[in-house]
Amino acid sequence: MNNNTYACSYVEVLEILKHIPKEEYNKIPQEKIMFYEANKDNEYIYFYNEDNKVISRKAKTILINLYKNYIANIEEKSKIEEILKLNDTKLESQKQKKYNADELFKNKTKNQDTSLIEVPQKEKWYIKIYTFIERVLLTNKKK
Repeated sequence: MNNNTYACSYVEVLEILKHIPKEEYNKIPQEKIMFYEANKDNEYIYFYNEDNKVISRKAKTILINLYKNYIANIEEKSKIEEILKLNDTKLESQKQKKYNADELFKNKTKNQDTSLIEVPQKEKWYIKIYTFIERVLLTNKKK
């Protein structure tokens, strides 16, 4: 995973955290905030507003974890855990369908001829010369 994409995600996370209520912001440990500040990409610029809520996948993941671990109450945490488990199950199911061994080889016909093909052996160069000389000598004897 590219560290640069994480650095850009930290910029997005920090910008979005500026827009949450102060009491929720204070629940997040300062070490986390300082880590994001120290590792953010200083050249990446991100503006968050109500009209444009475009955010990277990594930033969403970070925000979900922050919310689940520090801001959400017990009911919200259990709902988030449930949703994450369902997503994992769905993803695993898709992988199993995609990489199912039966499906991968389904299109192959069952009666394909898999016997070895006989490759004609080439005559060695020295045998060709010997045969040539032998033929020449035999034709000279007959004359």
